[in-house]
Amino acid sequence: MSGSRALASARRRRANPDEARRNQPPLPPPVSTHINQQPSTTNVKPLSKNPMELLLKHNKMITDLQDNIGNLESTMNHQSQEMYKKINNMSMDDNSIAFFKEKVSAIEQQMNEIKKHIIKVQTFTMDTSNMCQDLRRKMNLSTTDVNEQLAEAASVTNTLTTEEVVEPEENQNDIVENSEVNDAVE
Repeated sequence: MSGSRALASARRRRANPDEARRNQPPLPPPVSTHINQQPSTTNVKPLSKNPMELLLKHNKMITDLQDNIGNLESTMNHQSQEMYKKINNMSMDDNSIAFFKEKVSAIEQQMNEIKKHIIKVQTFTMDTSNMCQDLRRKMNLSTTDVNEQLAEAASVTNTLTTEEVVEPEENQNDIVENSEVNDAVE
């Protein structure tokens, strides 16, 4: 009888898996993290107790999945056919090519003009900078020349004020001779 009892208890366990859970001690509640879990809005049906109902339920799920896959394949095929049609219909006619060539050439001309203007501005800036440097150099040289001239004038002034200027007799003779020559010429 022990063999038949074992088979009977195995059938019961397979048919009612909830009884096995009843015999086990309850699990501690899970530690919740900071994530708020919303309760499920769908009604969870308890598991069917009949194996035939389980098979029918699984069969229905499999057919639903197959239908969904079939629908996805058909929409994907339809979309890919539309894309191929659009790609094949997309063509560049001569007018649009000529239009874009004109636009590119116009942009190229504008770029060349901008380059010329930039080069002119750079040249003008360099010339202005060189002129400013030359003026600074001249001002530095002229200030040194002025300072030298002022120093020389100060020394001459000191010399004149401190010493008496006495003309030598030779110079007086030259002056007399020059005045005689001037009288004779007249």
